[in-house]
Amino acid sequence: ADLGLQIALALTLSVSGMAVASYAVRNDKTKISAINVSRPSLWTAVPVRVDLTTQTYLRADAPAGLELAGAADDLCRD
Repeated sequence: ADLGLQIALALTLSVSGMAVASYAVRNDKTKISAINVSRPSLWTAVPVRVDLTTQTYLRADAPAGLELAGAADDLCRD
């Protein structure tokens, strides 16, 4: 009888916790925004040749080589 009461209490608490959590989350739905049709299209309808000499790209510097510590007291910088 005692085990049955504990199981019933555990199930009641679990179900009520799930009900409270689902009620709290239910009202937080995100709104779907309309698509902005006035912005330019990302893709072109016909292929476009890109002139690589006129394109200026910002590239990150090449990563420096790894410096290994020479002794136990040296810091390892990578």
